[in-house]
Amino acid sequence: MKKNNIGIIQILPTRVFRIYRGGYLLEKFRGTKNPQDSDYPEDWILSTVKAIQPYGISDESISKIQTIKDIENLEVLIKHFPEDILGKGYVRKFGNSLNLLVKLLDSSIRLPLQTHPCKMFSRKYLNSDFGKAEAWYIFATRKIGKENPYVLIGFKPGITKDIM
Repeated sequence: MKKNNIGIIQILPTRVFRIYRGGYLLEKFRGTKNPQDSDYPEDWILSTVKAIQPYGISDESISKIQTIKDIENLEVLIKHFPEDILGKGYVRKFGNSLNLLVKLLDSSIRLPLQTHPCKMFSRKYLNSDFGKAEAWYIFATRKIGKENPYVLIGFKPGITKDIM
């Protein structure tokens, strides 16, 4: 049995390239001097998911963890210490996969409509065992141009769960 000697860990910022600009509020939140927008508007703070980028699939989005000894990526730590990081019950039920992506994002532009696949669609068309349920916690907003921030939620009448 391997001995867990990773000690206390710190999750490091993991900024991810996107096709939209933003990030000012992330930098402000982290106390960066002279915060500004860039092509890295997202911080994937808890991720073993590889980002799909215009230039291909990138592991820049896998969380970086500062241990007592070194900086490791979360995927490597889970591989070596699954029960220590995820818990015995979790590993028994789901295996060594995190099944979760937690990110902070700040967009300087209006973002378009998003839809996310269920597990069945993901298995059939995306060769993935994971769908995507989503929850949002909004802790800061900003005006885009002269427009106050808002979120539109829901679908047009007549769309049922079976259609989805």
